[in-house]
Amino acid sequence: MKKLSIVLFVLMIAIVGCSKANDSRSKEVKGTIEVPESIQANEQVKLKVLVTQGDKKVENADDVQFQVEKEGYINQEMTKAPHEGKGVYSTDYTFKE
Repeated sequence: MKKLSIVLFVLMIAIVGCSKANDSRSKEVKGTIEVPESIQANEQVKLKVLVTQGDKKVENADDVQFQVEKEGYINQEMTKAPHEGKGVYSTDYTFKE
């Protein structure tokens, strides 16, 4: 009986420990996009996104990409956005229109 209660106690601690670890990792990842207010055709602009998880800036995202689409058209081309620092990922993009 004593061994069973020890095993149950250890399992309970393990379950509680795992659930707390998952809570910190399961916070929603959010991206705040920054683009210039006006953009001219054939002008290269810098597209930026600030990636956060909870209240922390994400410094080690596996993959951040932009997909630019004209309304009504589907463009499957993705543009990689390397890490710039302080949770910001950016890429240069030239709009054709």
